[in-house]
Amino acid sequence: MQVKSFKKSKKNTYLVLIDDVWYSFYDDVILDCGFLVKKNISLEELNKALDLNKKKDAYFEAIKYLSVKKRCESQVFKRLNDKGFDDNLILAVIDVLKKEKYLDDYDFAKCYVHDAIELSLSGPKKILKELSLLGLDLDVSSSLLEDYDFQKRCDVLCFKRLKSYHKGSKNEILNKLKRYLVSQGYEMDCINNSLQNISISVSKDSVKSDYMKIRKRLLKKYDGDKLDFEVMVRMQRKGYTIDDVRQIM
Repeated sequence: MQVKSFKKSKKNTYLVLIDDVWYSFYDDVILDCGFLVKKNISLEELNKALDLNKKKDAYFEAIKYLSVKKRCESQVFKRLNDKGFDDNLILAVIDVLKKEKYLDDYDFAKCYVHDAIELSLSGPKKILKELSLLGLDLDVSSSLLEDYDFQKRCDVLCFKRLKSYHKGSKNEILNKLKRYLVSQGYEMDCINNSLQNISISVSKDSVKSDYMKIRKRLLKKYDGDKLDFEVMVRMQRKGYTIDDVRQIM
């Protein structure tokens, strides 16, 4: 196979005419493969150059991806895989990126935890789950959370969320808060401590609304004292106290 001609292309690439076919190669691939000094190359040498070029493509795609923000190995792997590069090539590129300090999962985890603490009120279990889904080591990730006061964060989130609950009994509001705080990644001990430090005021309008709905539903079956009794039973099942009900009667 004859190397016939070179033509400058974009950035650091050249078009190389081999026999009657134009190939695009990075300049350092051309140098490494000796195309400038060789007039003839074998098919094996051409395939080697094409493989090196493909690796360069993957490398520069990864660098572009990493230039936007810090990433972990699994994110870079997925990005390159989505771009059509094969697994072995991707692993080789990731190896190079790690050696050149472009990729460092421990450093990524530190930054991820810092951002999660500064920009959200997520609990430890949620943060760890997110890191685990990214392929980060659970023990390493856990160690990065040890210096943070998650009880204080849970207290803040609990108080903040409480302001959005305007309907329901005290028990219903407490259960809503518990479910929400669990979904945000807090441990039950932490949640229970936070719930002990809040004061829940049951809205009179909420009590009246639930009372009227239950009473209307039971009017078809009961009347008089029996109706009042059954309404009270169902209100208590919803978590309202006798005093809550009496304030609207």
